[in-house]
Amino acid sequence: MNTHILIQKILPKHFITRFFGYFAEKKMGFLTTLLINMFIKRYNVNMAESSIQDVKKFKTFNEFFTRKLKKDSREISCLDDYFISPCDGTISEFGTIKRNKLLQAKNHNYTIESLIGENDEEYNDGSYITIYLSPSDYHRVHMPQKGKIERMIFFPGNLYSVSPSTTQHIPELFARNERLVCFFKNKDFVQVLVGATIVGSIETVWEKNISNQYRNKFNIHDYKNENIQLNRGDEMGLFKLGSTVILLFPKDKITFEDNIKNGCKIKMGQPIAKLRQGD
Repeated sequence: MNTHILIQKILPKHFITRFFGYFAEKKMGFLTTLLINMFIKRYNVNMAESSIQDVKKFKTFNEFFTRKLKKDSREISCLDDYFISPCDGTISEFGTIKRNKLLQAKNHNYTIESLIGENDEEYNDGSYITIYLSPSDYHRVHMPQKGKIERMIFFPGNLYSVSPSTTQHIPELFARNERLVCFFKNKDFVQVLVGATIVGSIETVWEKNISNQYRNKFNIHDYKNENIQLNRGDEMGLFKLGSTVILLFPKDKITFEDNIKNGCKIKMGQPIAKLRQGD
């Protein structure tokens, strides 16, 4: 076991996350501005896309980290029968869900059931894509297609880093980590937001501060009797510090675009897959 993984196993990840999350929400004046400027330089953040470019206007670090983009900085130009990327990031894995299993990284698989809490036959032999959000990326998450939220499950869990170097060494990492599973109807898909070290909170537009509200508590929300519908490209949630988004599609639902490759960078709004005829 390498030193990086050993340190992660030993460190009190929940305590560290709460500690940094607390200060990320504090208004610390010039210290906040200094921290933001250091972060921008360290991770080469593209502030030209931000709706607020004067870092002094961010009162807290989390205001900066969850910054919105300038209007029209992400264009959705594909037709309505396409799924788009829900976020900025890097495609770490994608493909077919074979015998109920998804590929996390080379030699590491995990099951649908371990990820979403049930062996949903609809997704056996379906498709999936995993997108890693690095610290430099835009961290709001959008709708890949139009849909009505039917159910949301919060899974408490570990907070391992989800960086590529970690996913290659810790088995079933995405199924171990804290995560939010959102089931959408209409075009039928599941969107999973995976927490990680120092991710202070996961939020959705219909439910705020989910991680803090339900931390360490398994929780199911049923929205079948509520009319919460979102269109393709609408904001659906955000991460306070970086993480991963996983999309699941039923069998014969989509065909991935030819330019979708492991390791390629992608922006929110880019087409990732086309609905097959009849959907």
